[in-house]
Amino acid sequence: MLELVTHIYVLKDPNSGEIRYVGKSDKPKERLVEHIRKSKYKKTYKNNWIQNLIKEDKKPILEIIDTVPMCEWSEKEKYWIKYYRENGCSLTNLTDGGDGGNFGDEINKLISQKLKGGVFSEETIKRMTESARKRKLTDEGKKLLSEKRKGEKNSMFGRKQSKHCIESKYKPVEQFDLNGNFIKSWKSLKEVSEYLSINRNSIRMCSNNQRKSAGGYKWKFK
Repeated sequence: MLELVTHIYVLKDPNSGEIRYVGKSDKPKERLVEHIRKSKYKKTYKNNWIQNLIKEDKKPILEIIDTVPMCEWSEKEKYWIKYYRENGCSLTNLTDGGDGGNFGDEINKLISQKLKGGVFSEETIKRMTESARKRKLTDEGKKLLSEKRKGEKNSMFGRKQSKHCIESKYKPVEQFDLNGNFIKSWKSLKEVSEYLSINRNSIRMCSNNQRKSAGGYKWKFK
């Protein structure tokens, strides 16, 4: 049986050649395109750096530094992040690695096939929950987020959540695969977000037909 592998890659600054980010992807070139596309929509340390390059009509340089078995990518990513930090690289990673916002293309296909017409087992939900809880920001990441959330820098400064947003947070929602096959009913957006680490607002928008999917699934309010 062919062993599944994935890649550890770095993003370099085209001006200085400095390594600024370490990541993992099954398809690194497509991941670079995704980094650039998503940098427009969310302000993070990494996205701000990419957007500054785009203003100069430039983009990060991607380089694959390691190809590893799928089961080893988490530890390898942690190793390389630690390695480059100890060698003085100013990385834009806010965590120590190994958390992974995506399971990988091949694994996602297997998950999708298993979920069609079925539901998550209690054991699966437990593993997803534990994985989400283990994600911890580094001290540097916590400091950056804290600075971004102070006073007027906070996106909610001087604003209150609407009654609609508060109510929808606890509204029951149904999960479907991209082909429309029912997967599971959830008690609320809050529950989905905590178990699957999918952005709550993205699920809400999908449920309100404002976007096609969220986290690789379709959603509907019950």
